[in-house]
Amino acid sequence: MGDVVEDPYRRVGAALAAGGIAAERDTDELAAQAELALELARRFADRPEGFEELAGRFDHELDEWLLNLPADLARAGMVEQAVRVADAVSGADERYEGNYACDPARILIEAGRTGVARARVQANLRRFGESPYTWMTSGESLVALGDLEGARGAYEKAAEVVEERDDPTEVSDALEQLASFFDEHRGAKSRVGGACQRVRVTQDPEGWVVVRTTTALCGFTESVPRNAPCPCGSGRECKRCCGSPR
Repeated sequence: MGDVVEDPYRRVGAALAAGGIAAERDTDELAAQAELALELARRFADRPEGFEELAGRFDHELDEWLLNLPADLARAGMVEQAVRVADAVSGADERYEGNYACDPARILIEAGRTGVARARVQANLRRFGESPYTWMTSGESLVALGDLEGARGAYEKAAEVVEERDDPTEVSDALEQLASFFDEHRGAKSRVGGACQRVRVTQDPEGWVVVRTTTALCGFTESVPRNAPCPCGSGRECKRCCGSPR
């Protein structure tokens, strides 16, 4: 890929090896790493496939470094550099663009720039609304901003989004964050009261029967007439669905 790429990566590897853990790196070293990250972002701004190829060559070491760099910079008080790096790499790395895009909101909140941070949160939700990670991270940011109603909605949306993705890990993460939120904020009201398992039976392209067990949200804390349609959307009466005895 040429010296433009190889040389920066060698310099990053050397800096990481010499610098130890993030807390031990001085600001000059972190500033140099920020410039290297920006250099890579410029190199691959219009070639995300090239960025992915480069990351694959280094067995995810490049990913780990870049994903942690904005937080490392922020902890060192280098807020502007942290935001610049996150924004630049988000534009170059399609695989984790949502992750990088969410970093500045958290960083700006910790720096006391709440107005800008709130605008960032809303922009991320509009742009990456299909991502449960974005909803969960935005929930954390909204809690830090004191917007408990917005945070509740974000966590519930994350739980709704993961149900459609059939990823057990994502489902577990979303429900864990949702449960933690209501455990810490017991006065908050939610339409989500619990979870149950849903089994889906399908066939793969070769005709084999596939059984998938996923976690589906159900149970509502708001009052629903027993003969009314269940709020979970099943189409059944509440008394014969989420309102039935367990």
